[in-house]
Order: sequence, then C-alpha cells, then structure tokens
Amino acid sequence: MLYLLDNPGWSVKVSIENTDVKDKTFENINIERNETDLIHCKIEYDKQGNDSHFFGNGDPMNLGEILDVFKLWVEKYKSLIKLDILSSNF
Repeated sequence: MLYLLDNPGWSVKVSIENTDVKDKTFENINIERNETDLIHCKIEYDKQGNDSHFFGNGDPMNLGEILDVFKLWVEKYKSLIKLDILSSNF
C-alpha cells in the first residue's frame, strides 16, 4: 500500500507474510539529512503477531529511496535463499 501524507510525504506498507523474507533480519533505517529530507524504514508486526510488513515513510522526494531500501533487502535474502537451495541439493 502506498499513502500520500498530508505533512507532506509518503508512507509505504508492504505485507511480507508468507514470503521468504518474513523472518529475515532487517536493520531499521532512520536517515534525517535535514527537516525536509528524511526516511524511516522498519519491519512491523500486527498486535496479534499474525502479519508482518515492511513500513517506510519519508519526504515527498524520497519515495524512490524507500522503495530501493525494500528492494535491496529482498534481493539480498533472495540471493541467499537460492544459495541455500543449491547447496542442499548436493
């Protein structure tokens, strides 16, 4: 889900439930270059612990950077998962 905030800025929420990265480590990102140039990204869980999602928010010009953070994190583990599968076949 993608939300346009009124402060202004962006909020991105992507469910990672039932994915290969659900239980993977994500280091929270808090970058505040100045008052109008910031991003925050983390993994959040619902109150019941049934669903997890990537959550990122930032200023209007930082939507691409938030999406890049998510993409790079998924690609990092996607490569490692492929290596695990290949090594377990031998």
